Amino acid sequence: MDKGKRLVRDILLFAVASFGPKLISFLLVPLYTSCLPTDVFGTADLLNTIYTLLFSVLTLDIPEAILIYTIEYKDEREKADLPMQIGMWILGISTVMLLVCLLPVCFLSDTENMPVFCGYIFIQYLNNALYNNYLAYLRGTDRVSIIVTSSIISSISVTFFNLLFILILQWGLMGFLAGNVLGMMITDIYIIVKAGKNGIFPYP
Repeated sequence: MDKGKRLVRDILLFAVASFGPKLISFLLVPLYTSCLPTDVFGTADLLNTIYTLLFSVLTLDIPEAILIYTIEYKDEREKADLPMQIGMWILGISTVMLLVCLLPVCFLSDTENMPVFCGYIFIQYLNNALYNNYLAYLRGTDRVSIIVTSSIISSISVTFFNLLFILILQWGLMGFLAGNVLGMMITDIYIIVKAGKNGIFPYP
């Protein structure tokens, strides 16, 4: 395949990977607003905002660095996986830091379901940090098809579990949280396995 056709193909694939999850999220809004009370939906949105903010602060935009340096080193065998190794070490350190910060809040707060909320923030941070690190690694090694497939799996998984837990089982807020967690876990498992030996074991 010549470079022009490959560029067009990759652009279309990345468009699908980017637009698909956003479209699914938009289509799920009526489900959330009809099945979840306003205060419950507000709590869910607040939790997502908190872990998104923590993600930006704690990861130090490491996925961007992984992408840049994976591309730079991809022709140097001895350095090819170094960006991913460093990124995973930083992820491990940031995860421990987050856990240390959340534990006092979890056990000292009088807010109902605070342990569940803290657990959700922690697991979703880990889910998304892993996903973004591996996504950057795969982009740097030019494995576009895996990226697109993982995006589709994420959309389908989250949608399925949200419909199951919220609409059918009527678990309310807990169903929303569980659906998001399980959907991202399945996506992480797929992308880690497909990343191959160097992705699964990024340590020297």
